[in-house]
Amino acid sequence: YKCKRSRPDVWRRMSTAGGQVYDLCVVGAGMIGSAAARHASEVPGVRVCLVGPSEPKVTDLMTGSIFGSHYDEGRITRALDNDPTWALLARRSIRRYRDLERKTGITFFSDVGYLVITSPNSSYVTSVQENARRHGVSTSTLSRAQTAAKFPFLDIGEGMVALWDSQNCGHLSARRLVDALQTVAHLQVRQCGQLECQPDTCS
Repeated sequence: YKCKRSRPDVWRRMSTAGGQVYDLCVVGAGMIGSAAARHASEVPGVRVCLVGPSEPKVTDLMTGSIFGSHYDEGRITRALDNDPTWALLARRSIRRYRDLERKTGITFFSDVGYLVITSPNSSYVTSVQENARRHGVSTSTLSRAQTAAKFPFLDIGEGMVALWDSQNCGHLSARRLVDALQTVAHLQVRQCGQLECQPDTCS
């Protein structure tokens, strides 16, 4: 895009060379790259190319010969954190999950809650609780006995507490999230810009 505006002579030569010319090429079609392509595709008139390997075959998964880290089926997603910026951005992202699922028909988020075990007097607890209050995240601090009553299979140990957030957090399927992000990007370009995947390298 910068080339198009600052070097129109180069842009013309590229456009007439027989190859495809894009305003933006996103290299990496995992969770981050697919999200970047999804948001870029909202810009009217912008041609976006998403470059990345296609979904691996089942045999590749079984042999371990995969090319990225998003092929597991369980990623924790939560708004509780001791970093205030991280907590805010995570909360905003989680709010969009259901809308993305509705738009694409692809479910990837399991809203089952989030539990973290820690020392009651740690600076981590203080920071997490402060960020939770600041961002309106409802949390409970459970003692060892209270945790055992709620989760009979779990013993957090003497002198520890559990921080429990019961909603808008849990785990997601990273593979299905990638599929949803790329699907909504293609839906958006019908109205706005253009999204293409590198042949034979992107699902």
